[in-house]
Amino acid sequence: MLSHWEPRTVTADERAYQTALAYLEQDLEGFIGAAFADVGTATIQVSHCVLPAFALGRWVTAAGEMLRSQLHAMEALRASAPEEIVVTLDDQIHIVRRVLPDVFLFMAVTRETSNLALLKMAIRARTAHIQE
Repeated sequence: MLSHWEPRTVTADERAYQTALAYLEQDLEGFIGAAFADVGTATIQVSHCVLPAFALGRWVTAAGEMLRSQLHAMEALRASAPEEIVVTLDDQIHIVRRVLPDVFLFMAVTRETSNLALLKMAIRARTAHIQE
């Protein structure tokens, strides 16, 4: 017997995340993909990727591990938590930024058509309403 399936309701937070991702894609030439995920588990809450071959889920998982490791290290050093983690590859820039105590943003862009300063400015502008 088939059970009755009900669509999941999208939360206000998820709508805010979806809106932020849509604007980030528009704002940044070279947008590859981005996701909002849980800090503790790296479970993706909302994501968007324009490059099918890009393994966004894997990158988010690795980003979550990097962030948790950095948070533990800073706690051991009694230093403040990192604002963001930047990873530069030959052809890509990845950024991990905590937007809420339990939520982080992972984002990837191409180095050829984007740059770190523009990336940081766009993320600050498009996630400011989430951080309030």
